[in-house]
Amino acid sequence: MDGQQNIPTLYLKNGYYFRPITDDMAEKCAEIAAISFAKTNPLAQAIGKTYEEEKARILKNIKIHQQDPFTHVMYDADDEIVAVNFCSKFADCYLGDMVKCNFKIDESKYNEKQLAVMNIFAQLYKPVAHILNDGDYLFQIYAVNPLYKKKNFAVPVYNQIFHYMSTYYGGIRELSFTTNSKMQGIILKLCQGYNVSMIDHNKIEFKGKKIYDGVQNGQLALNIFGVLQTLNPEYSYLAESVPKYCEQLGLKPNYKNPPNLIQNHLALVAKIQSEQSSKKQQIKRAQIQAKQVQASL
Repeated sequence: MDGQQNIPTLYLKNGYYFRPITDDMAEKCAEIAAISFAKTNPLAQAIGKTYEEEKARILKNIKIHQQDPFTHVMYDADDEIVAVNFCSKFADCYLGDMVKCNFKIDESKYNEKQLAVMNIFAQLYKPVAHILNDGDYLFQIYAVNPLYKKKNFAVPVYNQIFHYMSTYYGGIRELSFTTNSKMQGIILKLCQGYNVSMIDHNKIEFKGKKIYDGVQNGQLALNIFGVLQTLNPEYSYLAESVPKYCEQLGLKPNYKNPPNLIQNHLALVAKIQSEQSSKKQQIKRAQIQAKQVQASL
């Protein structure tokens, strides 16, 4: 694999390496992502998406979005794929198109499963549309290889890579439609993101029944993350190597980033984290007071 010297490559100290998804690897990457989504995406399971449907969808998107710098495949030192990711500007995906059309869509263009996802996304997006208009967002489909048998370090590594790539390109942020409670935890903690909207997944119906019945780890949330407030010093070398990788790519993503976006993003995350911490403390104090009152009775 490393003999392909003409492919831009980001080498990591744990032996992993990171590069664009080339034409010869597109189908393999789509297969891995499809297996991951068919097995681990609660929403895909809930509406009955098949491996074949997911592979076709993902391969199509990889082909369209290979020129986005965040689209990548990550390998370990033995050239095994550990994770794949394809990305687009949110406005360019079908959910973003729905938003641009003010949620008025031609239903004849979409199948029943797509319409179900669009309806769910609309419920998440509409209440916060007014705060999501300050520039473009990245929309990522990230899949860890479920067939990889060794310990997988892809997520914590990519978390750091994303920070430096986001900084390089002027503060690009991710708009994350989360359907898995485990991924929700990763985004809020590891990616230092924040939640902007959430609905009760247990109340959503599809074909006359609650779609999450019998499905584990369900979640329906909309989050944002981007540059990090605090960095892991273990990956400080990426501050130099990631910009070099981006220069090798030579890609210029068409994202509109307003002035001071990085500072504004960090300030907003800090504010929300402070509010969340304050709420937790209030709840804890209320619980202590309730116990004290109960004990005095």
